[in-house]
Amino acid sequence: FSNGIMSEKAQVMQAMPQPLVILHFNDVYNIDEQQKEPVGGAARFASMIKSLNDPLVLFSGDAFNPSTLSTVTKGKQMPPILNAFGVKVACIGNHDFDHGLEPLAGLLESCDFPWLLSNVFDADTGLPLGGAMETHVLDWQGRRIGLMGLVEPDWMATLAAIEEDAIKYVDFVEQGTRLAEELRGKGCDFIIALTHMRVPNDLLLAENV
Repeated sequence: FSNGIMSEKAQVMQAMPQPLVILHFNDVYNIDEQQKEPVGGAARFASMIKSLNDPLVLFSGDAFNPSTLSTVTKGKQMPPILNAFGVKVACIGNHDFDHGLEPLAGLLESCDFPWLLSNVFDADTGLPLGGAMETHVLDWQGRRIGLMGLVEPDWMATLAAIEEDAIKYVDFVEQGTRLAEELRGKGCDFIIALTHMRVPNDLLLAENV
C-alpha cells in the first residue's frame, strides 16, 4: 500500500514542471580577474554557471566593446567566451556596433546562439539592424519560450559607426505589444523581453505590455 502511494506521488512529481532557472547578464567586455573583490573574471563566472541546475542563460548586450582589449581584437575574444558560458539567446547592445556593421556580422556568426534586435531596423532593407533576428522561440525543459530584444530611443544616439538616417526605430512599447501577441500566437508559454535599456524604461515596458 505504501509503495503504491509512493509510486503515485512519484508520478505526480514527475508530471509537475520543474522550476525554470534563468541566468541573465549583460556588459561583459572586461573578462580578466581583478586583484581584489569583486574578483570576477570569465573563468569564475563560468564556474558559477556550471554550479546551477541547467540554467537558461540569457545575455542583454555589450560584449564586443568597450574595453582596452577590444580596441585591439575588435571584439573577437568574446564569441568563444559567450559560447562557453552556454548563452542561448542574446540582445544586441549599442556598443556591439562600435566596430561597424561588417565586423559585427562576423562576430555574430561566430556565436552558437541567435542575437535579437526587435525594434531597430535597416532603413533600406527593413530588416533588423546588424543581421539580428526579430524574435526567437525556444523549447526549453518542456516549456515554449518566446523572446524579443528591445532597446530605448537614447540608444540610437550612441551608434558612432552608423548614420542615424540609415536606421529606423520603433517605440519599444508598441513593438513589444505587437511581438508579444505574435509569440502568444505561436503557442509560447512564457514571453521574455531581453532589453538594453535603463530601469525606468524597463518598468514602463513591464507596465504597458
